Amino acid sequence: MTSKTAFLILSCDRYSGLWEKHFECLDHYWPDCPYPKYLLTNYKDSNRPDIKTIQVGEDQSWSANLKKALEVLRSEHDHVLLTFDDLFLVANVNNRDLLNVIESFHSLNGQFLQLIKWHKKPKIINDLLGLIDPGSLYRPNCVYALWNIETLSNLLVDTESAWQFERNGAHRSDQYDGFYVVHEDIFKYRNTVIRGKIVPKDVITFNLQNIPNLKVMTTMDLIRFRSRYWAFRLFLFFVPRKLQVPLAKAKSLLK
Repeated sequence: MTSKTAFLILSCDRYSGLWEKHFECLDHYWPDCPYPKYLLTNYKDSNRPDIKTIQVGEDQSWSANLKKALEVLRSEHDHVLLTFDDLFLVANVNNRDLLNVIESFHSLNGQFLQLIKWHKKPKIINDLLGLIDPGSLYRPNCVYALWNIETLSNLLVDTESAWQFERNGAHRSDQYDGFYVVHEDIFKYRNTVIRGKIVPKDVITFNLQNIPNLKVMTTMDLIRFRSRYWAFRLFLFFVPRKLQVPLAKAKSLLK
């Protein structure tokens, strides 16, 4: 299936200041990427001969932009491996491990494969993969995830942001079987931008000073984020799975 899988970096012109560092990390930690590489933008070009640019024009929404990109890809590909522009690789990607889990995924006729460990222990399917049950929070996402293009396109709603897709798309995904996750991370990365602001530690680590359109998180921003993160982790640990979605909606824990 390698020849029919595309690797797509989700971005927009506003975040173009991140591209050079993202590409640098990609070159360093995954120089032998076996898939054709694409970058989703509005009007700007990647300026890289090895990264094809999919220009979708004026922003409508995150989901609408992605739908346009999928229409371009589906002429040559049936699967897409997605990541975001602000997720920088920090460790080597082992192609043998990657291809092994993907082969297992295809043998199960999978629709979605999360290539980093999930936030809750999944149902074990084999030595490589676990099953993400219907009714689970954040069942679909695009953080180093492999998708059947047709399935992903069907789940997208034009008006939704990436966060809304992860939250609301979970319910829509329940109509599909075949959502899997790895037991061990294939990709290791830093999430350098949170809620539109650069994580202070990463400003120095990745030399992200003076990136246009992006401010740096304040100490208070970090405190708020970490408080919400650990509250969410505790919620997942203590609340039974069947109650997580209704309680999360009621208490707005997913904002």
